[in-house]
Amino acid sequence: MKCNGKSFIIKRRKITQAKLAKELKISEGNLSDLLSFNDISDKIWESIEDVSKVSVRAALHIRKIIEEDDSNIEKLLKISVQLRKGIGRKKIDEILQRNVNFKEENTIRDLHNNKIITIKNREIKFHEHFGVNHIVCVFNNFLQLNHILYLHIKFQIDLKPEANF
Repeated sequence: MKCNGKSFIIKRRKITQAKLAKELKISEGNLSDLLSFNDISDKIWESIEDVSKVSVRAALHIRKIIEEDDSNIEKLLKISVQLRKGIGRKKIDEILQRNVNFKEENTIRDLHNNKIITIKNREIKFHEHFGVNHIVCVFNNFLQLNHILYLHIKFQIDLKPEANF
């Protein structure tokens, strides 16, 4: 499924990218952008099925995501249905952020090693050492998590204005 033709010619040194761009009457930058399709895993193209639904900008963004971390290929495979619909950069980022796996338990402890906050399975639990009696809140993305943390911390500061943080 990879776009091997032109890239193969360039890699085999049969023609330079500059000469090919000139022959095609496009800029080298545009040719480079088009060749970004070739840098994306066959697995992703096979899961998307119709490459024509992916814009050059989206392909550039997908390539960047993969370059950041190879494990992102699996994340992109999970959203192939949305990619197949032709979503753009912003929507890709939004969906990937929403699908972040929160199954690992993350615990924040105080200086005395007491649990203050536990985050697991899209739930945040405030423990009694945080100054509340086991409040559990559910969140769907990092923005909501950030907002919940902000509100609870602000509440604690407002409750104890004399405390030095």
